[in-house]
Amino acid sequence: GDIVSADLDKGIEYLKAAADQDVSDAYLTLAVLYSEDPRVMQNGEKAVSYNRRAIELGNANGYFNLGVMFEKGKAVEVDLDAAAYWYEEAAKLGVINAAVNLGAIHYNAKGGSRDIDKALYWYQFAAKQGDSLALSNLGLMHESGIGFEKNFGKALRLYILARHSGSSEVEKLISKLSSVLSREEVELANQEALQCMKDNYQDCLD
Repeated sequence: GDIVSADLDKGIEYLKAAADQDVSDAYLTLAVLYSEDPRVMQNGEKAVSYNRRAIELGNANGYFNLGVMFEKGKAVEVDLDAAAYWYEEAAKLGVINAAVNLGAIHYNAKGGSRDIDKALYWYQFAAKQGDSLALSNLGLMHESGIGFEKNFGKALRLYILARHSGSSEVEKLISKLSSVLSREEVELANQEALQCMKDNYQDCLD
């Protein structure tokens, strides 16, 4: 335990030295340490301050980290409005995970009423970058008829795209829909998925 403690102290000292040289990633790492590392006493004020400094230095992940802190209550009180604000700022700057998390906040009605239009916007925003979770979430919406008219063929196409983007969790969903659709419909979904990838996920996610 003493060795771990000593190593951690040295690590924090190193990170603070790097932060003094305006290394934005050092600020981000310090923020995570003070917001969620069980080896360090949580300090929300420090964590927020370090994330804000990373933002000032041009690191958009500071916005994302703040979103996570306020969504999950990491060293701060849960505040979903604040989380949505910080996720949106991050997403606007290209942090795709922030767009997915923001879509989930709106879809799951966390903090208020469900906003399907906003959920769709942010899931599609992320899906256009090939994000596997956003693609599978859009597939689930098509399959369930939430935000769209229920369409198993489109759902299958999106699950196939999610698989191509690295998701292994969609295999069961692909198998299930492949068993209820005709061979021609399954082939069409595969062809449309390939075309969608060739088109860089543009105009094929609705």
